[in-house]
Amino acid sequence: IPIIALTAHAMSGAREQYIEAGMNDYVSKPIEPAILLGKINEIAERLRKAHPAAVVAAAKPPRSIATA
Repeated sequence: IPIIALTAHAMSGAREQYIEAGMNDYVSKPIEPAILLGKINEIAERLRKAHPAAVVAAAKPPRSIATA
């Protein structure tokens, strides 16, 4: 499960600390929606490239919804 740190800790080197702790990315407060959505999109693209079949399967709606 990807994790993006959302924090007020914006000191130099903070991003590296969060990445080193195992998080996938970092956004400091105040949160700007465009930046957060960009980070989510970057992670989604990496996942899509690493596991294309899994992402396609997860994106398909269940049959009962598709036929309703």
